[in-house]
Amino acid sequence: MIGIAMLSLNQPAWAACERELKALEAAQGEAVVGAFTKLSTCDGGKAGEAFPAAVKRSGDVVALTNLAVAAIGVGQDAAVHGMLELVPDYAAREETARAIGGKCVEDAKVEAFVVGLHDALKDRAFVGWAGALRACPSEALTAKLEDLAAAPPDRAFDDKYATVVELYARKRGAAALPVLKDAGIGATGGGPFVIVVDAMSKAVTPEGIGGEPAPADRDALVAALGELAGATTNADELRRLANAMVAVDAAQAAGALLPKLYPDRVQSDGSFLYGVVATETCEDASVVHWAVVEDHGKRWSVSEALDGPVQGFKHKLKCGAAWAVQVTPEPVASEDEIGNWAEGLVGEGGKLKAEKTIVLK
Repeated sequence: MIGIAMLSLNQPAWAACERELKALEAAQGEAVVGAFTKLSTCDGGKAGEAFPAAVKRSGDVVALTNLAVAAIGVGQDAAVHGMLELVPDYAAREETARAIGGKCVEDAKVEAFVVGLHDALKDRAFVGWAGALRACPSEALTAKLEDLAAAPPDRAFDDKYATVVELYARKRGAAALPVLKDAGIGATGGGPFVIVVDAMSKAVTPEGIGGEPAPADRDALVAALGELAGATTNADELRRLANAMVAVDAAQAAGALLPKLYPDRVQSDGSFLYGVVATETCEDASVVHWAVVEDHGKRWSVSEALDGPVQGFKHKLKCGAAWAVQVTPEPVASEDEIGNWAEGLVGEGGKLKAEKTIVLK
């Protein structure tokens, strides 16, 4: 008799949850949100199990966002973590992630959800939620990203870390440079050095095509890159830093890295040697004019400075065609290297003509 009585008492609650479950299974669009909330109140476990199906029936971004917020509100964070993979349209995924992230200021539980994404998810899943982190202006999130950015992993590429430093750079702008610079120092010699340098550039460059950093931000970037250069002797890393400088019209700062990049090619007077050839052709004939270039100005690229001197070479063929000019891509150790390089560019039947040394101050 006692067992029968207990069954009778339990049956209404069980039946009510079944009714809520069936209501959720029948709901479409925005109605899914209310039905899910009612089922969660009745039985959180069943609501979690039913969440993937609810996502597929939610329809548009607004309904998906409201469903996610409702689920987060009743502690179903784990279920929400996987919801983006259930949305077949990639644009809708991104829009949904951004919309959820945009709720983080007005809803403390959503803020905690967004801040916790890094710790809760593995690489690919975390990257998929980048839109939510990008859209959330929470100071707690920015502080979390700063802590993560300051601790680079020991491998050259890491999806999660690449996402973290880009988000941090965009959120903090030029103010992110000190943290990123220190992270770059920690990433030298096999860590995500390239990722950090790219993030430093993004920190000062407005998003969109053709964006250029403000002068003060540019100067701050170049200074930070210069400090980072002082922490490495790796040639590839130094070239990456120089290229980042050149990209913001700081070729002079890039040139200052040449002695460190090519210590064995610095001449006794501190200059660098390059080779230049200018080839003239006329019918089947060709003449390769070549010259040694002494650069005393530590230019990252000498090509532009050679336009005038090369035009001063005298034509040896009657056609007077335009020169085809080539420059050694980097400094060389000796004049002999330049002569051998030029000789190798002479085609069959061509002639070699040595020109006077070009001195660039």
